[in-house]
Amino acid sequence: ADLLAYPVWAWHWDDPAAPTAPWDRARALVLDADVRDRKARALAAYPSQTLPLSGAPGDEAIVDDRHAAHHLRAEEWLFAPLRSRSRESFDAHYARKPEGWDFEGSWYEQRKRAVTLAALPRPRFRSALELGCATGVLTAALTGRADAVLGTDVAAAAIEQARHRAPDARFETAAFPAEWPEGRWDLVVLSEVGYYLSPDDLDRTVDRVLETLDDDGVLVACHWRHPDDDAVTDGDTVDARLAARWPRPALVHHVEEDFVLSVLPGPAVTSVGRAEGLVR
Repeated sequence: ADLLAYPVWAWHWDDPAAPTAPWDRARALVLDADVRDRKARALAAYPSQTLPLSGAPGDEAIVDDRHAAHHLRAEEWLFAPLRSRSRESFDAHYARKPEGWDFEGSWYEQRKRAVTLAALPRPRFRSALELGCATGVLTAALTGRADAVLGTDVAAAAIEQARHRAPDARFETAAFPAEWPEGRWDLVVLSEVGYYLSPDDLDRTVDRVLETLDDDGVLVACHWRHPDDDAVTDGDTVDARLAARWPRPALVHHVEEDFVLSVLPGPAVTSVGRAEGLVR
């Protein structure tokens, strides 16, 4: 079942010329006369809201006639939640383009991958988890930096390619955050997939990372900053949400026109200079 949002004060405060309500996700529920009558009687049961408290300025009714009219119409307006991009959508993408995106041929992809690897605060990790590994190009590079690497992706076709490209890694077909792999990690990579998650699923993903990340571990998040028709949100929104929910400031925060990259540390992580004794 979906949890729908009901606009209470949006009718009072939102601006029709520049609305903030997500009208593309609005749904109408038609009400019969009996339901409308019951609603009107329920609203009238709260005179502290519908009648003036006194004749003094500032004591006017909170829910005045104009506002109440929105709630007594012949239909209810509700807002559907944002949904994460579906498994079927990714399956269809790989059916059209078996390589997914041009991970190996694109200089953007090659350079971004090099920047991501260079941002890692240690030369070696014990156990790495890549969420949304696609066809395994970054996963293969991570096997040179970690003793064990697990890649997960929602698309079975992508996982099949990843197994051939990165034979030293393990792979699981899984939709995170609901399908979370067993284990603990000192490196979690979230590259170019956070904006395919609904805000709720992104929050739950952060929670799962925090639950399974070792104290000396890091979350590395890298995201495209330009529009994507298939995305639920965007790279800047994802990066800001990660920073807001993470309990410590970013160890690395790299922003350029095309992508944003953050390295979010566990409680035992220090800067590279401090870890090597260059800073005391």
